[in-house]
This record gives sequence, C-alpha cells and structure tokens, in this order.
Amino acid sequence: MIQDFINKTIVKEVQEDDIIYYYTQKEEPLAETILLDGFISNVTFFDPKSHPFSTSEEKQHFLSYVQKVFEREHLVLDEIIDFDSHYMVLLTLREPRYNIPVHSTGMNLTIGKNGTLEEVSFSNEQVHFAYPEKLISKDQAKVIIQQQQLMTLTIRPDIGWHYVYAPDFNLVGVETDGKVRYMTDMPEMEGACFEPLPTVEAVADLKVFLIAGRNATLDVYETEDMKSWEIFSDEEEKAVAGNPLEKACIALRTIVGDEYNRFYLEKTPNLHKALGIEIENDLFKSYRFVYVNNNISLDFLATEVIVNTETNNIQSINHSLIPYEKFKNLRKPSISYKEANAIAQRLVDVDLALERQHIDSIVYSFVYLIDYPSSPTKGHIHYIDAWTGEVYFVETGFQ
Repeated sequence: MIQDFINKTIVKEVQEDDIIYYYTQKEEPLAETILLDGFISNVTFFDPKSHPFSTSEEKQHFLSYVQKVFEREHLVLDEIIDFDSHYMVLLTLREPRYNIPVHSTGMNLTIGKNGTLEEVSFSNEQVHFAYPEKLISKDQAKVIIQQQQLMTLTIRPDIGWHYVYAPDFNLVGVETDGKVRYMTDMPEMEGACFEPLPTVEAVADLKVFLIAGRNATLDVYETEDMKSWEIFSDEEEKAVAGNPLEKACIALRTIVGDEYNRFYLEKTPNLHKALGIEIENDLFKSYRFVYVNNNISLDFLATEVIVNTETNNIQSINHSLIPYEKFKNLRKPSISYKEANAIAQRLVDVDLALERQHIDSIVYSFVYLIDYPSSPTKGHIHYIDAWTGEVYFVETGFQ
C-alpha cells in the first residue's frame, strides 16, 4: 500500500523498534511508518507521487482511492481544511442512529495542492455510544442557548488593545436533558480560581535576585510581546530562604511595579488528575499570574514563573508585555453588552455532537454544542466590534 503513493520503487525495508523505513536501491529514503501495538498509526511519504486534481469530482475520486488502498472505505468525509500549502482531510466514523461524526476516530490525510499524499495518520475505531434516556430536540436546545450570556466584554491586543465583545468561553452547550453545560462544571475545572497574591516588596536588582548567589548565567530574551529570563546553573544548587510562591511573587512585583496589585494567581488544582496526567517529577513548580483590569482577565497573556521547590531558586520567567497605560484611556464601547448579546443570539444555533466521557475513554456521550451555521468561515464568533457591531468569525481556511 505504501508503494501506491511513491514515485520510486521500494527495494528495502528496515525496522527499528516501532518504525519501518523504506528505501530505494541507492538508500534514498522514500517513506516511514510508525507502528502502535503492531498496527500502522502513521505514514509519512518523502517522495510522494502526484495525483493531480482540478475538480471536486477528481478530488473525491482520489480520496476514495486512498481509502480503498488503506482499507478504510467505511469512513465518511468530515472536513477538508484548505491551508495555503496543503489540504487537511478528516475522515471519521459515523454514529449510526443520528449520523454524527465521531471525532478523534478514522483517518487524517495531509495532501499537497498538486495531489501528493504527504502523510496519513490513523485513530482508534473501537468506540461505544452512551445513548441518553432523554434527548430534547435541536429547536429546544437552541432556545435554551439563546437565553444564555453568549458574549462578554474583553480587550484584544491583536487589534490595538481595544474593547471587543468575545464569546463567553465558560458556556459550552446544552445537555441532552436541557441542562446548560458550563466549563466550570467540568471535573478538570473543579476548584479553579484566581487567588489574590501575598504582599511582597520589589528588589533593587532583578538579576542579582534571580541568580541568588549561584554560579549561573542569566539569559534575557525580548520580543514585541514577550520578555523572558532563563537561569542556567551547572553546580548543585543550595536552598535559599523563603518559599517558591513568595520568590515568584517578588520577581513579578519587581517586573511590573505597582501593577502587581492587579495580578492574581491562577489555580487549577484538579486539572492534571481529571485529564489523567501524572506528574512524576514535581521538583519544578509553575506559577501562572493573570492580569485583571476592571473585571476583565487577560488569562491568555499570563506571566509564568518556574521555581525549584527544593531550593526556592527561580529557573525561568516568561512575561507577557502589557501596555498598562493604555487601559487608562481606552475608548468605551458604544454598543452595550445587551446589544452585542442580541447580535450573537440571532446567529447562534446548536448541533448535536459526541464527546468522550473522559480523555482516554472509548465511550462517547451526546451533547448540543454551540454552532454558527451562517459563519462564512464555518468557525465560531471571534469577536464583535464594540462600536460598529460587525461580527468577525474565527479563521478556519474554509473561506
């Protein structure tokens, strides 16, 4: 099946652990496959054969050919995402009763614009469906979602640090029994909060504070929107006074000055456990500090400080550069929250979808998720202009 999509003839296969390499007579690499539990999970082609297509019919014929070669003819086309240099094609299983695509199953293809198959990856197809005892109608779920707070006032740096109305990401959708689903209700968000910071004083010399008497080097990097500090030490570190959080807060206070009082510690105590992630080495603790201005949290611009919990020495800082002075003179929106929400309510719909019961589960449950069927990009609302009411949608490559 590999040979079908390669120009030159495969004459040699070499397997190293779970990877099979394919070569020409002259040892030129042609492709490689990655095995998982004895089955192919990924194929990458280095010398792909071109199968040009100029019409949608020719494109569909090529997809059908790929499915036939890899014996995946039972899969159904879910999405074709058009990137600048290639297509990403998602072929999935379909749930039989409601004909819903089962995400994270089937086969993903990376296809060049000239019709070359560049990569194939396969996902699990062993799934089960937990059908609900009660399933409200799509129209009922839509009415429920329209009654919710869809938008929230925020500030976007990518358009010059202006107010916009963006989706309230805490709102997820509607359960099959009509209950509203919120992000904060999910197990991984249990106990999540923004915690006030302790009172600390800035230090006179940040470099001296960060090196803390170690035989270490300090590298500082700065871009347009980020400044970073990294400390490298070859010697065995000695513990210094204080505690990890206090050290991180002192560094933050020294960097941001009086704006420190607007920062909060982001806490997600149940995140790793709920996602099934085991942290084997908790020697280094990461603290994320979020800036909050007039109840608007810039959590996408958090400052992260990593501290050695045994020595209290700081290892690195990644600090998002925020123009605090701009916030004092931001132009107030001329469109009210109520008006922005009404715009979103006219556009919003719901779509019955499947979701894993937990991250590693093969059991899928049903939920109505927010959808914007009239979106020209097939994506959700990115933001609503706070003065004109113009709606901008997330770019997806579908335009």
